[in-house]
Amino acid sequence: MSIFFSTHSKTKINIGIILAGFSPVLSIIVLVLFLIAMPWIITRGMMFNARNSSHRGLRFDFDGQYGQAALVFLGYPLLIVVTLGLAMPFVMRQINKFVFDHHKFGTSHFEMEAKIKDFYMIYLKLFGAVILIGLLLSFGLKAMMKQSGMNLSE
Repeated sequence: MSIFFSTHSKTKINIGIILAGFSPVLSIIVLVLFLIAMPWIITRGMMFNARNSSHRGLRFDFDGQYGQAALVFLGYPLLIVVTLGLAMPFVMRQINKFVFDHHKFGTSHFEMEAKIKDFYMIYLKLFGAVILIGLLLSFGLKAMMKQSGMNLSE
């Protein structure tokens, strides 16, 4: 667990490592408490940012609730682990949908209409690009090594 507190100097204090040095059990307790508090922290942060923003005299607002945030930020990410990453686009869509759907401009709610298919297509294209770049780098490196006289089988 790494919770960093920055001071105005260049020093960073890692609470997780400090607690683990004293007591691993205390470290786990703090981690669990942080996970329980995380949805509340996220929703209150979005509420603060929205309520302190306005456009042409109309204020923004955020009305997401703790239970919904807990499902979106703690429950759904467990699907990523269970499905070995295949649920990542679904989880990202749910997170974005929660954030967008619970923001308001004046009294009007925003609404996200993106389909899960759109998120899967983006991730599929990204995966394809990563594979293509990896293959190009592999072939390029192999050609450079061959040209310089290095033999990979030695």
